[in-house]
Amino acid sequence: MNNGQGLDENEERACWLFKNNFNSLAAARLGLTLRTLVQRASTAILWGEAAIH
Repeated sequence: MNNGQGLDENEERACWLFKNNFNSLAAARLGLTLRTLVQRASTAILWGEAAIH
């Protein structure tokens, strides 16, 4: 800390990196979830069509 004037550069950088990593992790997890849902839906549709025919 420098003279109690808030965060110094290194701390700000660490905080920014942490937030950035957290956001990209959340985005990656969301993307994976969406992809899984889409795959399940298309599989269900294929099975449904197979059952109809």
